[in-house]
Amino acid sequence: MLPRPFAGIVALLAAFALGYVWLGSRCEALGRDLKVLEDESLMLHKQYLQEEYKWIQMKSPHELEKALERHNIIMTWPKSDQVVRLSDQNLFEEPSFEESDETLQFARLERMIMDE
Repeated sequence: MLPRPFAGIVALLAAFALGYVWLGSRCEALGRDLKVLEDESLMLHKQYLQEEYKWIQMKSPHELEKALERHNIIMTWPKSDQVVRLSDQNLFEEPSFEESDETLQFARLERMIMDE
């Protein structure tokens, strides 16, 4: 009925049209999935911020005192002479042993190197 070249062109155009429709529907489906994932990400971020706020509240001095009291742990705040304040400047200075009779001790980590 139709000449072969014309039928071939019609079939090729039909294939391109079907491909275009399939790609359009695939893009819309991916867009919907992306929207769902973005909403979930936003919800998780809000939940993260809420949990972070709760954690900060739990670490407050008042809440710590309540927790200690709830578990029958008796503790007091340190005296002013028991508090040691460190600054960046103090960390890099060499200790002077002439000022004090006590020997300064620093914490250190000792590891055994095995198969590293």
